[in-house]
Amino acid sequence: MFWTKVEKERLKRAYRARMSQAISGLEAMDISGLSQVYCAAATEDRELIRSGGRAIGMVMEGMTMRQVIRLSEHFRQYTSMEWDIDWKNVDIRQKKDWFRSDRDYFWILALGSFHPNGYYRQACPGDRLSWRLPLVLRLNDWVGEVRFAAARAAAKRLETCPLDEVFAAMMALDKVKRSGRKDGRTVEHIGTIMAERLDQEAGSLSVPSVLAMDYEVRKSIYRFLFSGRRLDQETAELFLNQEKHSYCQSVIWTGLLTYYPCSMEMADCYLLHRSSFVRRKAMEYKYHVLKCAWPGLEDLLLDANCGIRDLAAYILKKHSQLDILAFYEKHLKEPVPVPAILGIGEQGRALDDRNGLADLVLPYLEHESEKVVRGALEAVGMLMGAEGEEIYWKYLLDTRPCISKAAYQCIRKNGIHPGAALLYREQEKWRKSDETAGKSQDSVCHIRRYLILLLIQENSWDRLPYLIFLLKDESLKEYRDKLLGALQIRSLYARVDRKQAAFIKQVLAEEAEAVPEELARAIVFDLKFMA
Repeated sequence: MFWTKVEKERLKRAYRARMSQAISGLEAMDISGLSQVYCAAATEDRELIRSGGRAIGMVMEGMTMRQVIRLSEHFRQYTSMEWDIDWKNVDIRQKKDWFRSDRDYFWILALGSFHPNGYYRQACPGDRLSWRLPLVLRLNDWVGEVRFAAARAAAKRLETCPLDEVFAAMMALDKVKRSGRKDGRTVEHIGTIMAERLDQEAGSLSVPSVLAMDYEVRKSIYRFLFSGRRLDQETAELFLNQEKHSYCQSVIWTGLLTYYPCSMEMADCYLLHRSSFVRRKAMEYKYHVLKCAWPGLEDLLLDANCGIRDLAAYILKKHSQLDILAFYEKHLKEPVPVPAILGIGEQGRALDDRNGLADLVLPYLEHESEKVVRGALEAVGMLMGAEGEEIYWKYLLDTRPCISKAAYQCIRKNGIHPGAALLYREQEKWRKSDETAGKSQDSVCHIRRYLILLLIQENSWDRLPYLIFLLKDESLKEYRDKLLGALQIRSLYARVDRKQAAFIKQVLAEEAEAVPEELARAIVFDLKFMA
């Protein structure tokens, strides 16, 4: 009996020490210990419950609704908390006064609504403090009692809760609807209650207050506001003009067309909107109504957006006799020739004979404007394809970042592989140049970046020794994960000659400290069958 008691005390002290360590980690925002800290709620140690509740409250309070949704899925589906605790008999409501504040108690209940144990989940929504953001997520719980308890609590809370809570709960309700679980009528009932509450408050909604909210919340608000005519047209148009996210703009635009009158004059105004998405939608709407080309449509061939240029070209080809390539050639002499240059590339890439078109664009590679040179590179990439490899390589090594990036994209899009050895030698040359430049404006680190990214795209066995060389470079710590990931991917269908195999083994031996031991063994093992 004595030694049994001693052993229990020892285990209790060890458990408390581990729990205290986990709580300290959670207070430092290490969320990996969340499930371990939550187990403190099942103990009879008041100090552990107070400190654990405080740590959980600190982590949960700063989460957005999107993060709460992700946590709900992870905590319920991938967390095991049934080690030696019978959660069915844990009544957290009896320990309400043990927590430091109502805030800590609320977040314990909220996280408890994601618990893997159905009996414990059922107990959490019953308390008046437990409703707010997370409870709506339980409307699709697989345990019927949890769904009913969540529905009752949600319906009651909706009568008095602040409007901000309703907005966040709308996002949770969207998640529940998309999941397609049980009791669709209950979900629709809660949605109806939310709609009635928001209909009462819709007139008091201000545009700045909605725009200041998180993107995910704004999505849900717009889906509701523009599922009917709940705003006057002036306010609805103000939302469209000030909203910056394209998906939110699509929801607003769809609502405007469905529930508000839209004249041709309004559509023409939207064709001048600063958002390319709105311009594209206005263009589609006008074509849908007119079913033909209209005067001034050719001006949209010079729009900055590729999609708008393509749609304008499609309509003009179908409903007019306009020579689009001749139109673009004529506008090459404009002060800003970029749309015309890109238009030649976009329209010319479908033709069999593209050499003459490439000759029109090539002179602009020497233009003084970076924007024009970048556009010319993109057009050359569309017209010449892999035949323009020398041009892309030249501009890949350009010290102007946007030009170098455009050349890199041309190489990638056209499936060009310069060779692992060449890419490595070139990046070494620029590494020395970068070290000389230091942190000055003349730094050319972007060139090394694109050379390394191209090297990663080379044949898995050709690039392997050069990736190992890069691993030991202290200046490339940010690329270490990418380099190791590329080393892990090795083709089992390629042939490696003996000379190449010997070179790889030599590099592995010389750079043994740079390569993880397990990875090096795997490479040597593969070489036995590849060489």
